[in-house]
Amino acid sequence: MNPKAKAVSSSSTRSQKRQSQLFIFIITVIKILLVTFLLISFSAAGILGGLIYGYAKTATPIKPEQLDLKNLTSFIYDSDGKEIAQLKGAQNRVLVDHDYIPDNLRNAFVAIEDKRFYEHKGIDFIRISSAVFNFLRPGGNTHGGSTITQQLVRNITGDTRRTLKRKVQEQYMAIQLEKHLSKEKILDLYMNLIFMGGSYYGVETASNVYFGKDVKDLTLAQCASLAGITNLPGKYAPVSDKNKKDNLTRQHAILMEMKKSGFINEEQYQSALKEDVKFVSGNNNKIQTVKSQSYFVDQVITDVKKDLVASGMSSQLADKTIYSNGIKIYTTMDSNVQKSMDEVFTNDKYFPIINKTQHPQAAMVIIDPKTGQVKALYGGYGQKTGDLILNRATQIQRQPGSTFKPIAVYAPAIDQKLVTAATPIDDAPSYLNGVSYGPYPQNYTRGDYSGLLTIHTALYRSINVVAAKTWLKLGPSLSLKYLKKDGIDRKIDTDGTLSIAMGGLHNGVNALNMAAAYVPFVNNGIYREPTTYTKVLDKDGNILLEKKPKTTVVYDNEGTSFIMTNMMKDVCRIGTANINGLGLIQNGKMPTAGKTGTTSDNRDKWFVGFTPYYVGATWYGYDKNLKLTSAEYNQALTIWHAVMEKAHANLKPKEFNGPSGVVKKAVCIYSGKSPSDLCARDPRGNAITEEYFLPGTEPKDGDICDVHVLKQVCKDSKDAFGRNSLFGPNCPPSSLLESVFVQRKIPYVKVSPSDPYPDDWKYEAPTGYCATHGGPPSKLPTTNTEPTNNDGTNTNTTTTDQNNTDENGSNNNNNNGDTTDPIQPNQ
Repeated sequence: MNPKAKAVSSSSTRSQKRQSQLFIFIITVIKILLVTFLLISFSAAGILGGLIYGYAKTATPIKPEQLDLKNLTSFIYDSDGKEIAQLKGAQNRVLVDHDYIPDNLRNAFVAIEDKRFYEHKGIDFIRISSAVFNFLRPGGNTHGGSTITQQLVRNITGDTRRTLKRKVQEQYMAIQLEKHLSKEKILDLYMNLIFMGGSYYGVETASNVYFGKDVKDLTLAQCASLAGITNLPGKYAPVSDKNKKDNLTRQHAILMEMKKSGFINEEQYQSALKEDVKFVSGNNNKIQTVKSQSYFVDQVITDVKKDLVASGMSSQLADKTIYSNGIKIYTTMDSNVQKSMDEVFTNDKYFPIINKTQHPQAAMVIIDPKTGQVKALYGGYGQKTGDLILNRATQIQRQPGSTFKPIAVYAPAIDQKLVTAATPIDDAPSYLNGVSYGPYPQNYTRGDYSGLLTIHTALYRSINVVAAKTWLKLGPSLSLKYLKKDGIDRKIDTDGTLSIAMGGLHNGVNALNMAAAYVPFVNNGIYREPTTYTKVLDKDGNILLEKKPKTTVVYDNEGTSFIMTNMMKDVCRIGTANINGLGLIQNGKMPTAGKTGTTSDNRDKWFVGFTPYYVGATWYGYDKNLKLTSAEYNQALTIWHAVMEKAHANLKPKEFNGPSGVVKKAVCIYSGKSPSDLCARDPRGNAITEEYFLPGTEPKDGDICDVHVLKQVCKDSKDAFGRNSLFGPNCPPSSLLESVFVQRKIPYVKVSPSDPYPDDWKYEAPTGYCATHGGPPSKLPTTNTEPTNNDGTNTNTTTTDQNNTDENGSNNNNNNGDTTDPIQPNQ
């Protein structure tokens, strides 16, 4: 072989060798990738399998009672076990037995919802694969993968979350359900539970609503129409012209599927297509939803349903349990107390017709403070007729006005030992939202300020300025913390502003909220969750629900509630509720305490009052939030008094809980300190009173009043405020008088020349000497350009109050604090 040929042969051999090595390398890489892929796949499959197994095993089994769809009457009892209401299967939840469901309707559901219903064991793998394929394919017609059995599980549990866990558990429970129930039973349950639009469930109800006839009387065309609703009730329920058109389009599709599945023949199909399906109007359907159950029963049903759902039932099943399962609900209602309330709320004399466009409304709740049990409630004027009536006692949100001061301001501040009942605060023009906002807050009687007042006096006279200054000492976080413990949960970003001190809230409250929030004042500082029922039994006497109210310690110091009650007794005795004895029960023999409340522009009136037996909260106003006339200003208090007087008619007077954990001590009402000899000589009368304190907050020995001072004045000279001027060096001895005055520790200075002086300024020690006898020139107060709030805080400290709006949404930064009650002339 010549060298050239030999070289070519050698090169070819090397090339073949390289190709062989490359092939081996590729094969090796493929093997490695394949092994790796298989390992990853097996691992993923193992993890997924374990996850699915875990989900399936943790699924909550469906209980037998959840499948019992008997139409049994349920009963409601009062606190003495007397029957007060029967709940017969509500017409929008009517159940129908197997024999009364036409085969055409069964076949229509199967044809459109689950073609292989009679073949699968709970889940349909073919349908699931088809649903996935159509979802992934561009332009594919998507459909669900759930079988009728899975849909039944969903209707029973009420779980509609879009999660893998929910889907796995649903499929697992569907398989278990198929093991225990026949196909016919599953289909019957499904057709009795499905949502059919509006507030209607089940095919019998839907048939009566949309066709005006029982389901057994439906034609083939009507059966197909009815079966089409459940897919998208909002689109296919025939309640509008568009929905009716969409319903008939879907009906045609269902009829075609029924023919394809062999449920109907061509002749039946064509006949059904030609039928003119007539839907009845809402006024002509056979469903009647008007009932005459009371507001109390309405609330009981709401509470029981909420707790049944919380126990794991779906909303539909909870409704069925309440209305059709023969349960027994034992309520907290005291029928005698409820009767007292009914008599007042159905009496026109308590609801004067002032406004021609609206009827006045009111609401009231009475709670036993020892148990938290609601004993009576009423949700509006007059006799209740119907089941869709607004329950104003529990469903409205209205501004509470000054009824909020005890729970948002004074009780928390006393409990925190920031103030005492005897702490003096100057009720004088203040700029707590900044000087640019003008005087804020103002009192109910605009432009009037009383001067130095204790917390006690400010509470029973409902002074806004003192409440606001006290709230600033407390701060928003602590205020909201106490409110939350009182059952009123508010957020600092919406309600952490100064207006909350006067009851200006982002979202309002109702009578139930307020009655419950006052319970701690009678119950040693402990809040009890308000309850309307004690237990629910099934038809066999087994306990379905047992209500044990949650309790919360609101006030850390047991004396706080006693001190607050003692102060609020004066609201009824000499304060804003002292109107013709309306704040008193049994002519004052029954100890009574409470707080009035008025919102901006007199749109709402409140009174929350309590005795050792009951806490009662009353609201009065208009649904459209109109301003009240002066003739209506006392109606909340009038209604409260009328109801509570009847409720206490057969109860013996007894005292509130004794003064545990408090110290009683004599104080001066203008300094809050131990009185001096001068306090009894105050020109307005004896300024000495006895007050209760938390231990350690009482005036210490030697802490004597330094607000009352004795001044030598000239009887022949008066200053611009009518006060005798100071006795000067040229005044004759015969003109000398010694008079008692008050002298503020923090002098009051006017921010604006237009600011008025407080009412007690005429009793402030004079600063000018007698000018009549040639003494030094009179010294009058001057305007300060760097003012204080007369409690030691600087007015330039701004409290943002952007959310302080009235219920019409208008900003009331300059007047929403005006929520206290008018001080009556006899005060």
